[in-house]
Amino acid sequence: MSLPNIFRALFHDEAAERELSHLGRHVPLPTFNLATTSLRHLRKWYDRLEAIKAGRHEAHGNYYSDVEALGLIKRTNPRQAVLTKAGTSFLGTKREHRDDPARAEYELIRVLYFSGIAHPIRVEQTLSSKRQNLLRFLDACITTPGAKAVLRNPKLLAIAEALPQFPGSLQRFLRLPVDQLEALSELGETGFASLWSETASPQGLGRLSKKIAGDYSRAAERRLHFLMAMVLHEIRSDLIRRGHLFDELQVPAPFSNLVTERDILALADKYTDELRVVEEQGRILVFLRPDVLPAPTAPTVSVVGIRTPGHRLRSPRRVTGRLRQTNTQRRMIEVALGKEAEDYAEKMILAPRYGNRLVRVGHTDRENAPLADGDLPGADFYLTGSDSTRGLRFLEIKSSTGKIPSTIAITRMEYLRAKKCYSDGLPYEIYVIVFLQPEDPPRVLHIPNFSEIASGLTVDQLVSFELSLKHSSS
Repeated sequence: MSLPNIFRALFHDEAAERELSHLGRHVPLPTFNLATTSLRHLRKWYDRLEAIKAGRHEAHGNYYSDVEALGLIKRTNPRQAVLTKAGTSFLGTKREHRDDPARAEYELIRVLYFSGIAHPIRVEQTLSSKRQNLLRFLDACITTPGAKAVLRNPKLLAIAEALPQFPGSLQRFLRLPVDQLEALSELGETGFASLWSETASPQGLGRLSKKIAGDYSRAAERRLHFLMAMVLHEIRSDLIRRGHLFDELQVPAPFSNLVTERDILALADKYTDELRVVEEQGRILVFLRPDVLPAPTAPTVSVVGIRTPGHRLRSPRRVTGRLRQTNTQRRMIEVALGKEAEDYAEKMILAPRYGNRLVRVGHTDRENAPLADGDLPGADFYLTGSDSTRGLRFLEIKSSTGKIPSTIAITRMEYLRAKKCYSDGLPYEIYVIVFLQPEDPPRVLHIPNFSEIASGLTVDQLVSFELSLKHSSS
């Protein structure tokens, strides 16, 4: 089937054709995209607000109207304006996000919808209309392979945004094979505008194709950014409302009609560091940055030690070849939750205690930078004195979820640093952050004297150890 006929088939419905026939020369559609006539890209919003703050103005009709419509400025006379509280708050994110449109949109949505700032009635009506348009669009969505493609391709999302007004058309669009969807997105503005003649039946379809063509290549990414910022803020607000630091991720309705948990897993870090989404043992978890909670509960720290295996004699037994099964319920989760554990330890325990002396190494480019003694840090944090590259105390963070762990894993560099700390008379401590129940603060286990323990460890005292294999090239 040709692309014009594929497009035509989306409206093979009496109700859809009736809606098409009502379209005039100007085609107004209920959109959720915040891109406006002159300010399509958010870097221009930042620049416009900065200019208005500095007292500059232009005679162009849209110079004030676009930012005024969303309540970022207040007009004091026809050629003067000042920034509102919302405008000042959003402009404050310019330095960090001007060239990062996804994160800039997240900040804009936070200011407009989730900051508690009261807007004038006309602005509230505009913002509410945009949000309701998004929710109506999502209500009409269905989960299909095509829906995944729509979420990944801003041009397809722009086409989809134009369809809910025409009954059945959005569902038919989302059911199209992915290759047909991609072909529609590759037409370009000219190709899409000529997809259907304005004089051909059904009346109005040609006008709609021109309307979509004018929208789907102009700041098309703003629709996706608005949608993703909205759902991420909904998830964030829900965690804050329930006082949860983490929970299993569930995409709220009606976002779940288009966005899956795996979509959030893949896309969330493009928008914010306030939420971190990880996959752990087949579950997708969402973590809230600890300082985002209004009044996080201080953790209870329990001092623990290291238990070494006993040396009781065992009667010889025949080797059967059966592999020992790993107890996955009690294993340490080092990769997925490592950053969350470090974030929590830093915000709730270490930074309040050590202040500016604390240097973070874990999940930074400092991990592979030697300290003044020529060795790698071998810990997630260290304390400094006058020399910022000389550690005076080393702190390693481990993580676990579900249950209190019975073992922890130590890397070679951590072991060597702990032994060196013992010989240098420096402390090396381990904190184990255990994420148990979403409604409870994590349990924290503390091994304050690991440098002393490491100095005396032998192979006989280890639960297990790993060896690297050398593969023959022959």
